[in-house]
Amino acid sequence: VDIAIFDIHGRKVKTFKNEEQTAGDYSLNWNGENDFQKASSSGQYFVRLKADDFSLIRKILLIR
Repeated sequence: VDIAIFDIHGRKVKTFKNEEQTAGDYSLNWNGENDFQKASSSGQYFVRLKADDFSLIRKILLIR
């Protein structure tokens, strides 16, 4: 499973998971920080979930 957040320019902001996971229900919270623990600005972002041949992208909004 690979879960990552991208800005509107397609640059990766944060990587959450990049590891094997067992089937089940999971939740994830993003505190608005990037991979370098710096605060991201308010705005539109995209979260991408990839697992095997499956890929899902959703739009999210960060409000500070």
